[in-house]
Amino acid sequence: MGKVFLIALSVILLKWQNPPMIVGKWIVDDVDVSAMKQKMTSQQKEQMKNFFIKPLTNAVFEFKPDHHFYLSANLGNMPKDDYWEYDDANKLVTIKEYSDSRSLIMKITVLTNDGITYFTMQGSPVILKVHKL
Repeated sequence: MGKVFLIALSVILLKWQNPPMIVGKWIVDDVDVSAMKQKMTSQQKEQMKNFFIKPLTNAVFEFKPDHHFYLSANLGNMPKDDYWEYDDANKLVTIKEYSDSRSLIMKITVLTNDGITYFTMQGSPVILKVHKL
């Protein structure tokens, strides 16, 4: 029994010491909403620009080692006390409210192509081209 405990503790400590690649600050270089824009009126495109594209352009996504999450963009009613979970097998980040583990703010798929990293927000055609600071 003691050996099992030591092995489990070792695995936990190794995982804690080697945070996932997502830890750190990521800045948005480009916001791609082209899939949505094709079906919008000019007024809707302007609203999209003011309420979504402008706030996310140059926004910083910060994934802290203690699993706290911070987004510099002011996106309406997004809570400020958030945490993240990372599923390395699926390259999926889940953002939740720190005070409510059952909450779901957003899910972000992390993709890399030709050395460029993209965050895609699940349930949305938004693609963010990002780089790590």
